[in-house]
Amino acid sequence: MIKTLQTDQTCSENLKFQLLYGMMHPHSVAIIGASEKEGSVGYQVLMNVVTGGFHGDVFLVNPKYAGQKSWASTLQKPLAYLASADNLPPDVIDLSVVVTPSHTVAGILMSLIQKKVKSVVILTSGFQEIGSHGEALTEQLMQIINSNPIVVVGPNCVGITNSDPQVMLNATFAPSAPLFGHGAMFSQSGAVGIDIMNHARQIGLGFSQFVSIGNTIQIGPEDLLAYWQSAPGIRYVVGYVESGKSLCHLRNLLLRMTKTKPVILIKAGSSQVGAKAAGSHTGAMAGHDEAVNALFTQTGVHRAYSIQELFAAAQAFEYGKPSVGNRVAIFSNAGGYGVMASDQLDSKFFRAHGLVMPPFSPETTQKLETLLPTTASISNPIDTTAALPFQDLAAYQAALETVLQDPNIDACLVLLVMVLSEYPQKLLKALSEIQQRTEKPIVAVVYLSEHDLKACLDDIYAQNQSPIPIYPALEDAILGLSALEKHRLWKMKPVGELVHFSDTDIEQAGTIIQHARKEKRLILTAFESLAILKAYKIPTPNSTLVVSLEDALAQANAMGYPVAIKLNSKTIIHKTDVGGVQLDIRNEVDLKQAYQAIQSSLKQANLPSAFAEGEGILVQKFVSKGREVILGVKDDEDFGKMLMVGRGGIYTQIDQDVAFFLNPLTREDAKDMIREIKAYQILKGYRGKPGVDIEALEDAILRLSQLVIDFPEINEIDINPYLALPKSENSDVQSVAVDSRIILKP
Repeated sequence: MIKTLQTDQTCSENLKFQLLYGMMHPHSVAIIGASEKEGSVGYQVLMNVVTGGFHGDVFLVNPKYAGQKSWASTLQKPLAYLASADNLPPDVIDLSVVVTPSHTVAGILMSLIQKKVKSVVILTSGFQEIGSHGEALTEQLMQIINSNPIVVVGPNCVGITNSDPQVMLNATFAPSAPLFGHGAMFSQSGAVGIDIMNHARQIGLGFSQFVSIGNTIQIGPEDLLAYWQSAPGIRYVVGYVESGKSLCHLRNLLLRMTKTKPVILIKAGSSQVGAKAAGSHTGAMAGHDEAVNALFTQTGVHRAYSIQELFAAAQAFEYGKPSVGNRVAIFSNAGGYGVMASDQLDSKFFRAHGLVMPPFSPETTQKLETLLPTTASISNPIDTTAALPFQDLAAYQAALETVLQDPNIDACLVLLVMVLSEYPQKLLKALSEIQQRTEKPIVAVVYLSEHDLKACLDDIYAQNQSPIPIYPALEDAILGLSALEKHRLWKMKPVGELVHFSDTDIEQAGTIIQHARKEKRLILTAFESLAILKAYKIPTPNSTLVVSLEDALAQANAMGYPVAIKLNSKTIIHKTDVGGVQLDIRNEVDLKQAYQAIQSSLKQANLPSAFAEGEGILVQKFVSKGREVILGVKDDEDFGKMLMVGRGGIYTQIDQDVAFFLNPLTREDAKDMIREIKAYQILKGYRGKPGVDIEALEDAILRLSQLVIDFPEINEIDINPYLALPKSENSDVQSVAVDSRIILKP
């Protein structure tokens, strides 16, 4: 199995930062495998480096052309080919780009190290992506990398770029380089990276730095994010990721980074093509994508589900002012589009993004009456009338500034329909000037053909104007505003602290788990599972295990009716499926019938009715009141333990109203988990019904979190239902875990 480099003494974090800086800001570049053959990768890389405006020295290596001058000599100082990397001058090359057959790369890498080259980008394919032969070549490279202070990007990648005017490096074989901007981008897919760069050029969006990480033999998302977190000039980061493994160690880094710089990521492969069998409700609903989503939610990452969403957020962070609140004014010269924008903001999807559209203050309304035509609509959304921006730009500007001065408004969405033939450069310049005079963000939707809008944007950027985010579609503009507001809220969010409970009985829980291990069991019985919860002070109903009807009657009489009885088996996971649960039993007659019903069900299912040691019938005090909640834990092979909360009961997997967070949890995490589910509206109180004890529910989640930290051998936990009750001074009336299932790792 191929493993990426872990930071060690050969490449400390400080040294890695310095090496990455040198890679992204080289004074000299060597292209190993440069070519004169038009259409080849070596030719394209050479052309991109020398025609892209790179300010440093370029060295070419290819034995086929040894001693010859390159065609590129006409564009830069004479470039003559060297026969081998061994012929490069020592301690001169900052970056080497390798474009040679895979079997030659290890030897070339050794030669470059001997020449004290500190950073290498390997474009060559034919490594672990092709199977065992490629994996052997990869292992060779890994041994070299792990023994030397060097940073390596790739193999099987497109390359790197730095569009900073002081650098102008395009060391890729992409057809075009990105424009200059203030974001950085990485991509696990070379083709997707190229497409993002191409589309970004079309909408006038630039990236300062781009890295195609390819097979990630060493440098991956963790290294690049750590570097860009401190890199000057980088305001935000976007990335395309296919492998969840490349994200699983990023939690602490992302927590730090997103408090200052937004991170927008696309994680491909979110759908589950096939469902695999799982031993619990939690296991059935906890897929790999839920772990990725939990990571992004807990670390403030903006998750984009499409390239469109990625660009919507990136444009907002590139050109927009930071959000100051969620109250949006719509300022349109077309009433129909204003109404559509109102509908969008009030839609279920965008309400979830937190944007609202409040009324204007009386003072604002009064002033707008003096500025806008009598046929205009002066409430939110504003309709200035179609011609006003073109016939009276001063009045249009004054009205917009009036709206932005309203204390009820935090941002403005401008909708501009070109009812006249001229391009809107003059109008957009006016909007830009207004943006410079206010701290409230403005975003604009300009309704033009794609060709005309691009021509307009090209003209604006050519004049080096300070633009606002300009979108071709309403949905994109709202997504952009949402991204700004989401980042504001995330920066304000307090950093939670881990909670530790000192009243747990870890010894009792450990004894139960060890007993199951001795019996070579992975599934704990309901009685054992509830006992472990009780050891961690998660309240459970009074329960007793019996093996006969006589004992059941005696225990029921002792604890008082009503009771419930449940099959307690070491092998049967889903008790309900075999008729192993009888609820709300109110007297001895009903108990006898219920006990016999379970035995009859076992017989019909061809299951033994005689109980082995530790099995039997669980007699439990029946709890009839409370909101049904499900709590759970699932171990993900890459991300570790995930905790779940959701609407409980027998329809849990149908409702799918659940939230997953990665362990360990803070108190803030527990609060956020509960707020994320739709049932939160019911839990906090609805239509005159009292809310449940939310703090007790938080404690139950946090105690589960501590349990699986103390016992990492636990694979899955289900508590379904956890009956949440209103807060009460009476200790006999409290939220309880009624049923539980714990499954251990093999």
